[in-house]
Amino acid sequence: MSDIPVVDLTGSWLFDPGASDPMVEAWREREVRYQISQQPDHIDFEFIVEGGYSIETSYRWDGTVTRFSRSGSEVEEIARWTDSGRVFEIRGRWSPENEPDDITVYELRYALRVLAITFTQTNDTGSTVWTFVKERR
Repeated sequence: MSDIPVVDLTGSWLFDPGASDPMVEAWREREVRYQISQQPDHIDFEFIVEGGYSIETSYRWDGTVTRFSRSGSEVEEIARWTDSGRVFEIRGRWSPENEPDDITVYELRYALRVLAITFTQTNDTGSTVWTFVKERR
């Protein structure tokens, strides 16, 4: 079951390298951002890397499992609000299309802290923490 969201993650959020673990090597010298649109029953994420790379994902927090293929892998994710509606959490698993029994489990957490989102990705190899600051226009 999901908590009711009490924060709004809507906005454009720019990666802050000074407050984060290192960015993925291929994207390290590029501008990286999240474009987030939060609606009453779902949330849309667009992860954008300077130079044209982009991933769009939409999540409902009513227990719906999101399934998709990405980069030769099959992915299943389920999202919910936790911490009394202050943290958006995604629990997922992926496996290569040609090795469906080789499953990797992970968790993604988005926690709003004033004008920054702390994104934490955790799997069996450890955790990565990135900070994204709200862009002002």
